[in-house]
Amino acid sequence: SDLALFLQIKPPAASELVDRLVKAEFIERETNPNDRRQTILTLSDKGKRIIAQRQEQLVNTYLKMLERMKPKEQKALEQAFVTLARVAKAMDDKEAGL
Repeated sequence: SDLALFLQIKPPAASELVDRLVKAEFIERETNPNDRRQTILTLSDKGKRIIAQRQEQLVNTYLKMLERMKPKEQKALEQAFVTLARVAKAMDDKEAGL
């Protein structure tokens, strides 16, 4: 139910999603030894590889985008990120939706 709440979906949809991710071997599911009503979800090795590959693809895409920008545009983007970081630092987790 925590996952469903976090994803803002109904619990049956969250269960179905977890089942599909387990079946695809992207995550592993185990019962919490301290509270058998809870399930612990962790990324599998396969899931970690997929995440790492996707991150690398995104970095390469961003680098290609930056290469197409003029220096003045790159500087404006840098300033925007500085501003976003400052605003994010001032927000608490609840305000940020975390």
